[in-house]
Amino acid sequence: MQASVQTSITAAAHTLGLELSAAQIQSLASYLALLHKWNAAYNLSAFKSIDDMLVKHLFDCLAVVQPIAKRIAHYPSQTILDVGTGAGLPGIVLAVCLPQVQVTMLDAVQKKITFVRQAIGTLGLTNAQAHGTRIQDWTHTHSIVTARA
Repeated sequence: MQASVQTSITAAAHTLGLELSAAQIQSLASYLALLHKWNAAYNLSAFKSIDDMLVKHLFDCLAVVQPIAKRIAHYPSQTILDVGTGAGLPGIVLAVCLPQVQVTMLDAVQKKITFVRQAIGTLGLTNAQAHGTRIQDWTHTHSIVTARA
């Protein structure tokens, strides 16, 4: 299954005009597997199948990588704040695809932040951090803010 997921991620990245390394594709596949595993116990996502998570979560988040990458190319030293990150979407995807950018993820639900921190550690993301707080309590500034509904 892991190989077919990687093939799907590679195809989606190509369609979206993204040039991802084999390591980045592997990281995204590993994240998806981790999300699927944790979701069974902690109900992090309404989508239960890998295929649904792949299309409705991962591909959806990959769609914002290119526009953000273009902005970063013109304005270096950008930071990203992902508000209401849930299971780390799009924050984890952005941290994997844009390793030169610091990504901060916020969510008030502790079980989701616990998962995001686990994903950050498992994937070895040194450019990502997660905080269990609400946006109105966050006092730091960021140049790019993301949120999914």
